[in-house]
Amino acid sequence: MKEFKVNIAPAIKDLDLVSKKSISGWLSGDFRSILKGTGLEFRGYRKYNVAEDDAKLIDWKASLRSRYLVVKEMIEEKNNNVMFFVDVSSSMSFGSTDKLKNEYAIEMVASMAHALMDGGDSAGLTLFSDKIIRTIPANTGKKHYYNMIHTITDPKLYEGSCNMEKAIHDLTAILLRRSIVILVTDFIGMKGNWFERMRSLAAKHELIIFIVQDPRDISVPAETGPVFIQDPFTHETLLIDTKEIKEDYDKHAQEQKEQLSKKLKSIHVDFMFIRTDGAFAKTLFSYFKERSMRWAHG
Repeated sequence: MKEFKVNIAPAIKDLDLVSKKSISGWLSGDFRSILKGTGLEFRGYRKYNVAEDDAKLIDWKASLRSRYLVVKEMIEEKNNNVMFFVDVSSSMSFGSTDKLKNEYAIEMVASMAHALMDGGDSAGLTLFSDKIIRTIPANTGKKHYYNMIHTITDPKLYEGSCNMEKAIHDLTAILLRRSIVILVTDFIGMKGNWFERMRSLAAKHELIIFIVQDPRDISVPAETGPVFIQDPFTHETLLIDTKEIKEDYDKHAQEQKEQLSKKLKSIHVDFMFIRTDGAFAKTLFSYFKERSMRWAHG
């Protein structure tokens, strides 16, 4: 990659305009409130008060060590720890619209990270292809945000094959506390036992997946006729006639989407297919609004 055509400031503004209130209101406020977060954090032990404490709260092992009854004191964690897990492999460098898939992903991630950090959450960034390319631990502050933007827009960190199995394995080792992992990928070039790794990740952390698709990932135009296509990983080329393969191509793409959806539903993760020929601001707003309603109704 030589350089990216991204414009982050307007992308942030678009989210604000769509929401009809401040971006931190619905994405850092409402958004944060509908994420599970990490619940309660252990603060320490204190003596058991028979008049005020429920006996169920007694920690018997700690009480034996202390030689008097103690209970755990828990505090609610106010802020979420969010890690953006972004696919930078070669298939993400494709685009038939104004934006390549990775350019679309950059603007989307930058906008969400800005909103979360503006609302007081910690955000981090991990880029991966066939391995983890770069990781920035979750933190807050303008300097940290600019470091994330500088990293995610560095074209030298892009391209390569995809090995999600290894990337997830290494990410799990990096995340020392329960986090919200927002995976951004096109799910092209998957190999190995990535699904079991993803199942394990979803069991330890909250996982949200945005599947970025170019229109040509979904369908090919019949009127185009003969064209050369290239494998993004092997760079092998093939001459095809879109008029002849359109029906089979579109059917196969739909079947792949259905199979992937079935797999992700089986491990109970939130996911959404998002197309590069649409403004992500409206799509994200609709998604989190729908998610909020689902949570409100249990």
